[in-house]
Amino acid sequence: MKTIQANFTKDTTLLIQGVKGKVSKEGEIADAKTEIELERFIQSFNERITKPDKQH
Repeated sequence: MKTIQANFTKDTTLLIQGVKGKVSKEGEIADAKTEIELERFIQSFNERITKPDKQH
């Protein structure tokens, strides 16, 4: 990602520990905390790509 000068922040990265136990076989999120974290990640990522940092 450094090659394409990607700029990540704490809000645009997400680590889901034990993901197999938090997502059903059908792909539905079964853990409320994970769902909230994923929604925050998506919102932050969308903001990042629609309002890019003017410094780069």
